[in-house]
Amino acid sequence: MSLHKSEKGEIEKVLVFYDGPQLLLMKNQHGEHLLGYAVEKDGYDYPIFVVQMLERNLSLYLSGKVDLRFVFKKTPPTRLYFADLARGTKDIKLRRAGSSELTDDVFPEAGIFSSTHTHPISNYYSENNEKQRFAIDGVWEARDFSQFHGKMADTYSLLYIAQKLSKEEASSSESEFLRESIADRPWRGGGSYLSFYGGIKDEARSIHPLRVAGIEYHSPGYMDVAGKREVLDEIVEAIEIASHDQQKIRTLYSAIRKVLSHEGLLRVGSEHGFSNAAIEDYVKRQSLDLAEAVALPNGNEILKLCSGNVAVFAKLVLSYYRRIRGLAAFFVQGRASIG
Repeated sequence: MSLHKSEKGEIEKVLVFYDGPQLLLMKNQHGEHLLGYAVEKDGYDYPIFVVQMLERNLSLYLSGKVDLRFVFKKTPPTRLYFADLARGTKDIKLRRAGSSELTDDVFPEAGIFSSTHTHPISNYYSENNEKQRFAIDGVWEARDFSQFHGKMADTYSLLYIAQKLSKEEASSSESEFLRESIADRPWRGGGSYLSFYGGIKDEARSIHPLRVAGIEYHSPGYMDVAGKREVLDEIVEAIEIASHDQQKIRTLYSAIRKVLSHEGLLRVGSEHGFSNAAIEDYVKRQSLDLAEAVALPNGNEILKLCSGNVAVFAKLVLSYYRRIRGLAAFFVQGRASIG
């Protein structure tokens, strides 16, 4: 959510302190993170230069992958502000920086990394580093591990963003990212899906990545993955549903796919539509039912991010189910179980 011309923020934590706060982690009233950097500026008693960040840029900075100058320089000017700490630490008024004020000397020097913090954030990633164990049995080849993890990563990435699309939790930057990811694909077939999931995996990886935390290859063995607990729980739920309630889900999947095929929409671009409103409404209802059946949250919000294009939404839900179905197959075959 972009800040208006004058907004407010408050301090969450001082990150660097030398004769006063030099670098601050802040939040605005929308719950979005800001970084405030002490500068010199006429007319201010304690001036700070403030950047409203995308979460992935904050993650990159806190993980030491980019320096502070990168964060400020790579942020659009409309997300840069000035504030005066001398006027309080709560409800700090933020004034959008004018283009003439964004001279090079106001930006942080190169080489300031999170490792220089005098007050580091020790638990920033703790909530997103919980483990889920999957017990494995039978014969597993290298490609099986690759397929299992690949489908898990695709599922995790879409769920990570989809979970946050409720009105209470939505971040406009993440919603916009998903909307653009959907809009940028022609949705004509395999390549569209691969590039879509590849893009959202990069997004989730830069913020709260799913990672392999351990593997025991011998049978019986296990695979541990680590990520955000809420998302991992949704994946487990979806796998269990797909493993035990297959008939209902297959019926929904087949009905949607049959109509899309009959309408000639399976392998054509998003510019093509249904032959009439009744068929479109039927596919919409069936697709929302399928999304709910396989525990894909906020189906209506995802549909909105598809610009209301029911055919694109249906294809997205079908592709998500195929990934859940692929994971569930390992469990139905007895080769995997919840550890």
